[in-house]
Amino acid sequence: MVSFTSKLVKPEGVLVQQVPEGDSVLLHVKSGEYFGLDTIGHAMFQKLTCSSSIQVAYDEILSEYDVQADGLHTDMVALIDELVSHDLLEIVEA
Repeated sequence: MVSFTSKLVKPEGVLVQQVPEGDSVLLHVKSGEYFGLDTIGHAMFQKLTCSSSIQVAYDEILSEYDVQADGLHTDMVALIDELVSHDLLEIVEA
């Protein structure tokens, strides 16, 4: 399980393109794999890659959106696990 004190970074070779509806597509250039994110997934990705830690991103999303803390935690961990497993995010330990 990922520690919320860790930081997440977008690896080199991963391209992110937001589409007009607010969704986005992540492309791993080397493998050719791509992954679609809906509007909320895109917002989470942006917060996760721009924040100093996963906890900071979690706190910001929790304060900005009308979500339950447990549900957000579960969804965030699932998204992180999925993106890390496809080499679309890298975990940097604190």
